[in-house]
Amino acid sequence: MLSTRTYLYDIRDRSLAFFRIYRLSVYFVFVILLYAFWYPLPIEPNSAVDPRLVVGVVFTLGIIWIFLFNKLYDEAEDAVSQPEEMVPAHHRVFMRYLLWFLFLSPVLILIAFKMPLWPYILYVLSGFLYSFPVYKGLRGKNIFFVKNAMATFNSFAPVCFGMFVYFKPFYDTDFTPAIPALIALAGLHFVAEMLWDIRDTPGDKATGIMTLPVVMGIFYTKLLALGIVAFGALLLHENLSTIAVAAILCIFIFYATPERSPWFFHLLLVFIGFAILLLAFL
Repeated sequence: MLSTRTYLYDIRDRSLAFFRIYRLSVYFVFVILLYAFWYPLPIEPNSAVDPRLVVGVVFTLGIIWIFLFNKLYDEAEDAVSQPEEMVPAHHRVFMRYLLWFLFLSPVLILIAFKMPLWPYILYVLSGFLYSFPVYKGLRGKNIFFVKNAMATFNSFAPVCFGMFVYFKPFYDTDFTPAIPALIALAGLHFVAEMLWDIRDTPGDKATGIMTLPVVMGIFYTKLLALGIVAFGALLLHENLSTIAVAAILCIFIFYATPERSPWFFHLLLVFIGFAILLLAFL
């Protein structure tokens, strides 16, 4: 019979494995990103349900679909660079049913609330083309630079869809002052994608994925990341917290290597989530 301590350790190990396999840190950052940009909007709902909640649920389900769909097509890469995060064989049938649920639920929600479908369809189509080999094994993530651009789009587009499409009937706001912050935070996501690619370099090389670290090398990828961080800091230089965020992010860039523990990169994502809140509200 298992002791209480052994049982608790087993629960801990299973929970941590679930956290890594299903990339919960990604969804944490995504929800914070939506909250940070949408919460301050002067929205006056004309119904009992706040449109921010509806659209937030739709695109949160959407990004979970994108990441889990990508996991199913990343087995070869994961086997090399992150074997501890491979989808277990006994999870795959469940995951396929879950993917159908995650894809169809937002469609039904948008129809029920009479909101446009096209931004969501465009969003999941981008996620599909990112992962699925459409022609002779070619997919978005195999194309140099396109991979990082599509991943940044998949993380950041819902913010813009909400502000410029879904919420327009509820407020009248000039977004010009927010453009520097949108550019800087898109750059922040791009840097996070670059650092995640550094972690996956061995698997990407083995399977022919043309990421920035594979093509340019890790050293020059880090230089590019530092340049993007510096540019974002200049855009938001009036906010003193920007300097602190940039300095900490530079530390992550300096120490990022394929040999680092997976938790180093999950910690990076969690830090970016808190950085977004810090930059949005301070």
